[in-house]
Amino acid sequence: MSNNSDKIVQQIRAQFESLLAKAQNTTGAPPSAYAMEHRLFTDLIDLGRLLLQCSYCSQQEALASVETVKVAENILPLKGLRSRSVRSVFGKFTIERGYYYANKQGYHLLDARLNMPEESTTDLLREWQSTMACYDPYHKTSKILGNILHQRLSARAIEDEVAGDCDLAEAFFNQQSAPE
Repeated sequence: MSNNSDKIVQQIRAQFESLLAKAQNTTGAPPSAYAMEHRLFTDLIDLGRLLLQCSYCSQQEALASVETVKVAENILPLKGLRSRSVRSVFGKFTIERGYYYANKQGYHLLDARLNMPEESTTDLLREWQSTMACYDPYHKTSKILGNILHQRLSARAIEDEVAGDCDLAEAFFNQQSAPE
C-alpha cells in the first residue's frame, strides 16, 4: 500500500466506482440479498481501511515541513520516517511517520497529534474487544469479531490488551480524590 495520500485517493475513487457499479448492476442473474449484503460489507471494510490510511497519510504530509519539535525542554530534530503498523476495525495496514530524536529521546509527532495508542491496535478496535470480552471468553470474542470484521484476531492479544486497559483504568481511578 502507498503512503501517499494522492495515490490512496485514486484507489479510493476506483474502489468506490467499482462498488457503485456492483450496486447498480442489473445485467444477468442478480446475486441473492445475502450475497449482495455480504459483498458490500466486505468492500466497505476495504474502503474504510483505505480512508483511514489516507487520513493518517494526509496528516503526516501536513507535518512534513516540521523539522524540529520541543519535547520536555529538549529540541528534537527530524531524523526521517519510521513505519508503524496499525490494526483497526477495517484491518491492518502500515503508515510512515516522522521520527524526531536527540539525546536518547525519540518522538513521533503524528502519533502525539492524533493521540494514537502506543500499541498497534486502534482505540475503537480495543473498545469493541474489551466490550465483547466482558460478555464472552477471549477466544469467542476473537472468533466473533474476526468473523464480522474479516480479520484474524488473536485471543491472547485481546486478553493482553484488556489486561493493559485494566491497569490504565486502575491508575486513572487511583489519581482521583476520594468522594466526600
